[in-house]
Amino acid sequence: MLVAHYISFVAISDLGVLFLPAAAGHWFNVFRLTSGLSYLVLTVSLAVQGLDGDLLVLTVLRCALSVARMLHAGWLIKASGPWRRELGAFPARAKGYFQRGNRSERLSCALVLVAAVAIYFPSLVYWAHDNQGQDQLAAALTGIGPQNGINCYLKLFVFEVLILAAAPKLAMRSVVAGLFLVQWPLMFGMYYGAPIPLVHGGVEAYEIALVVVAYKVWRRPAARAGAVQPAAG
Repeated sequence: MLVAHYISFVAISDLGVLFLPAAAGHWFNVFRLTSGLSYLVLTVSLAVQGLDGDLLVLTVLRCALSVARMLHAGWLIKASGPWRRELGAFPARAKGYFQRGNRSERLSCALVLVAAVAIYFPSLVYWAHDNQGQDQLAAALTGIGPQNGINCYLKLFVFEVLILAAAPKLAMRSVVAGLFLVQWPLMFGMYYGAPIPLVHGGVEAYEIALVVVAYKVWRRPAARAGAVQPAAG
């Protein structure tokens, strides 16, 4: 359950691709590549410590599927991008998104801060969960924390910049927040017994705030769907 929770960060945020404009769907390829590498590293880390189960064939299968995910994502990037020019233009696009955005759009930029915390303070992410006496998992799970900063929160920020219309933005945030909240009854003990109890709730509170402000924007008669235009190039 503990390992599955860390993987759920990637799986839940992956659903954001369903709400991307068709012309922007190829940006998901980047994160399929990086998450495939993360799955591979996690599996190998657990296997080296003898924690990936007793069946070697399942470990090999997990590694093979992770590599297949990476190769497929790389092939899609080569075929449809995003290419160097698009990647290079994204910082300017994100800057415009913040400068010209409404309150909802600016609030979503805090996802970069959440990602930075996960990347630079992975122990904090680990301390937000009770390891249930499984101390041998500490190394592998502390390692996947900063990777989730990229594969979950930074990915969601990219999706936020790419989704311009109010309705799909609200829908994506609602799905992500709802699925994270659904985990609370299943994992309350993991959050409550953590070295820093219930700090995990701060992330869910932020996700709920994103849903609330997105709903307010969506309700406006003249909702600024698509008001933030992408940077040239």
